[in-house]
Amino acid sequence: MPRFATTDDLAGITGTPGTSFVWRGTWDPGTAYVPYDSVAHQGSCYVCVQANTNNNPASSPVRWNLLAAKGDQGQQGPQGQQGIQGEPGQQGIQGQPGQQGIQGNTGPPGPGVPAGGTTGQVLQKTSGTDYATAWATPGSSGGGAKASYLYLVQHFTTLEVTTSANLLWKIPAATTYGQVSVPLDMTKLGTPTSAELFCVYTNTATTGTNQIGLTLNAAPQVAGTTVTPIASSVALLANSATYPQTIRKTIVVAELGSTARWLQFCLNVTTGTVGPNIFALGLALYY
Repeated sequence: MPRFATTDDLAGITGTPGTSFVWRGTWDPGTAYVPYDSVAHQGSCYVCVQANTNNNPASSPVRWNLLAAKGDQGQQGPQGQQGIQGEPGQQGIQGQPGQQGIQGNTGPPGPGVPAGGTTGQVLQKTSGTDYATAWATPGSSGGGAKASYLYLVQHFTTLEVTTSANLLWKIPAATTYGQVSVPLDMTKLGTPTSAELFCVYTNTATTGTNQIGLTLNAAPQVAGTTVTPIASSVALLANSATYPQTIRKTIVVAELGSTARWLQFCLNVTTGTVGPNIFALGLALYY
């Protein structure tokens, strides 16, 4: 009778035990790997098939086999809702002061009080122009003086004056009384804006060039002394006996100097014995 196979007859021979993968985490170039070691590298998973050290799984297919490749980047998801605003942070500490900048260039001088002046002087307007001011010595009334007059001759009838030499500047001789000298110290008379020689006279000379002027000297000079006139004070005398003849000759203020000296008048006439008859003569200072 024939024999049929049973389940016992179908059992095969027991096979060789398998080898499982060993997970070693992220690939480390300094670690020695043996077959079946599995690692992660750059998003993919590899299994070692040949012992190695420092062989990059991504570029060493002889020693590593790819188990799972890194997936493609997914599409960007929708933007999330804006979060609530956070609490304000604490105020930061104050920074250190910066270095001082370099000094700028000096600006042009502005209008204002002029430099100079002496004790007791006051500031006066010299014209209608804005900022036109100067230091001046106040008058006796307490306000600023407008003019000062220094008389060398103030004779109510006539003062005939002559000189003792021809065509030279001389201190004249007076037929009525001696020479007149007045002290002049511009440091005590403020800062005049202009000055002039004034003279009221008649002149009996009928010919020649006859001149009058002012002179400054360290001491009063006697009649007949040769002197030097203040250049801008020299004025021509009219040869006329008709009264009144007048002179108003502008004098450069700077020529009056800045030191104390004696002021006199002087003559330069063609004929030494013929001079003018003077009623008034002096120096006017205007402020």
